[in-house]
Amino acid sequence: MPLARVPLGPPGNVDARPLPLLRALFARLDAARVPWVALRGLDAWPDGVNGGDVDLAVAPESLGALGQLAVEASRAAGFQVLEWFVGAGWVQARFVRPGAPDEPPVFVQVDLHAAEQWRGLPTIDLRPVLAEAERDGELLRPRAEHRAVVDWLPALLHRGAAKPARTDALARVARQRPEAVQTLLATGFGPALARTLVDRLTRGDPCDALVPALRRALVWRLREASARDGFTANVRAALAWRRRALPDGHGLVIALVGPDGCGKSTVAAAVARLLGQAFPTAEPLHLHLRPHLLPDLAVLFRAGRRSKAAVAVDTPHALPPAGQLSSAVRVTYYGLDYLLGWWSAVLPRARFQRAAVVFERYVFDVLVDPRRLRLDLPLGLRDALARGAPRPDAVVLLDAPVAVIHARKAELPEAEIARQLTAYRALIGRLPEGSVVDANKSPERVAWEVVRRAVQRKVEATERRLAGTRGNPT
Repeated sequence: MPLARVPLGPPGNVDARPLPLLRALFARLDAARVPWVALRGLDAWPDGVNGGDVDLAVAPESLGALGQLAVEASRAAGFQVLEWFVGAGWVQARFVRPGAPDEPPVFVQVDLHAAEQWRGLPTIDLRPVLAEAERDGELLRPRAEHRAVVDWLPALLHRGAAKPARTDALARVARQRPEAVQTLLATGFGPALARTLVDRLTRGDPCDALVPALRRALVWRLREASARDGFTANVRAALAWRRRALPDGHGLVIALVGPDGCGKSTVAAAVARLLGQAFPTAEPLHLHLRPHLLPDLAVLFRAGRRSKAAVAVDTPHALPPAGQLSSAVRVTYYGLDYLLGWWSAVLPRARFQRAAVVFERYVFDVLVDPRRLRLDLPLGLRDALARGAPRPDAVVLLDAPVAVIHARKAELPEAEIARQLTAYRALIGRLPEGSVVDANKSPERVAWEVVRRAVQRKVEATERRLAGTRGNPT
């Protein structure tokens, strides 16, 4: 499955926390007689998981029946299904154990492959790997020659070169069992290219120069299938590419709101780090107030000079509101930024890359604190902007006693802080995606609770989706 991999910890780190989930999942796969085999991430078993996520191969005909099985396994182990990404021939499952208030959430990613792929095109056939898997206690592992090919081939196709250690491991196996290695490679590239690869490996010659030919072989195999099967095959290929770029499911978008001094900046940074573990296919995106596809108006009109907006950072209410015409221009301009920025920056990160986006403040500031934004407009117009902006998956108010917030940051008088808290609480009460978190704790623990609240909504949506498909998410 063509996914960028970001380790959950330092290289070589062995994490024992996912073990209960994986044991429950393996037991249910066996009980349901689902053919499976561990591909990557379990070299340290039974001590833990190494290298980030876990990759399993499953029979293609079984892939669609795994949704409800994963829900049952996660519940038995105290986990929940955070997201269930369904692509063409693969599923990426992300699990979470919310944990107690005094401990961070635990995230586990399991990739289920019905086929190895390069850019949405199937490469080698995993059915021989499944058929000849060897039992090793709780695990089913591939035979040595199959494991060597599976470890070596994805890096060669995606990056143009495999790690020397993996190439050496495959070369040793190819010298011992050349026919077995050639047979598996031939399922993806045909007998001639497979024989050439094995010859190079056994002689110790590099295979990098063959990468263009290997990629062309995959494309030609698709074209031959299209010519043979006609329209049906072309539709199938188009759907495969669509499911690769736009799998079912997406990442997570969170907005943190609250008065100055509630800890948004510190907590947002901590939340982004935690969500980088939950959604590791790309770095989290941390934004302030809006997507910032369009530059600040102050930058456009005061280029090269320090703007009044910059002066007002530490005294957000020091400047008077702008006139109504200027306010209307601001609202229109920044409303356009929310729409264009969402489609060009936020949505690609959350939808295509299946990652996390964290907003520190959001459009709701136009309702609660228009003076900070120097707006002089009726509530109806400001409400139109708030309603028209895209909605995050979760909006979290960082709440704390007025005196605590004022002691942290004395930029606003206590009366104004109290007014804003009241307005934010009323706003959160109207938002289905809204929740309130006590911010009168350490930033670390506040971040844990924010993530728990946000992922719980995601878990509920994912499990509803899996239940609605009657266990057949594909």
